[in-house]
Amino acid sequence: MKYLLLALERIFWESRLFIFLAVLSGIIATFVLVVLGTFDAYYLVKDFIHAFGHKAAMLKLGKYAVLRTTNMAQLFLAASMILIISYGIYQLFVGQIARLDTDPRSPKGLAVTNLEQFRDKLVKIIHIILIIVFFKYALVMKFSNVNSLAYLAGGIFLIAGSVYLVNKK
Repeated sequence: MKYLLLALERIFWESRLFIFLAVLSGIIATFVLVVLGTFDAYYLVKDFIHAFGHKAAMLKLGKYAVLRTTNMAQLFLAASMILIISYGIYQLFVGQIARLDTDPRSPKGLAVTNLEQFRDKLVKIIHIILIIVFFKYALVMKFSNVNSLAYLAGGIFLIAGSVYLVNKK
């Protein structure tokens, strides 16, 4: 019975290495999101070059450029979030990354030693992404009456409150 328990314990302990699939998937998703954000930047520059010198086209490009830029920022932040999730999962379940400690160029913000630290990093990035998404929707929202302006003001108030609560120590 003792050998069976030791074998099950070993299987359970080694099963944590399946987390490599999650880490690998996160790296692939990060790559895809960065490529999508880069395409947004490419098409924005391409549209700017085509519209350059045409007053009507430049005016039309203005609002479109802000939406494209917020979408690009959202994609890049989502890629950062997925990468931080991958780093954190790896460090929590598999082991520490040696280069984070030895390489002087490594960002110290990626080191995760416990679940609380991991949660704090994710909450801040998710919070920034939600602010950008709110800003993007506020840009396309049609303000037809006072209620829509009140909803926008309420949303801004809630965001300000959440920024206060997230950064409160």
